[in-house]
Amino acid sequence: ELSATVAAAVAQRAMDGGADAATITPEVSAAAASSGVPESDAAQAAVNATQQIVGARLQTVAQAALRVGANVVEVAQRVQSAARALGLADAEAATLVSKET
Repeated sequence: ELSATVAAAVAQRAMDGGADAATITPEVSAAAASSGVPESDAAQAAVNATQQIVGARLQTVAQAALRVGANVVEVAQRVQSAARALGLADAEAATLVSKET
């Protein structure tokens, strides 16, 4: 679907450019809307794409930590640090840490 494709591409570009989660969602929503996606669909696509791209980044952090021999606590700490660096609130970070570890 166009909205998901546009959202994923914009979210990836924003993340690669160093944007945090709070910046990515509005950028993705605006890009999807400017591509002709209805506003409500654009907003949902933005949220979904942001969650996917942030989750993927945190999974990469977890995998890298495991490759260097980190234990579960160390992996969780690294993922939580990465989540905070991406601008997630502690509650959001904790939820993602539990999913990724």
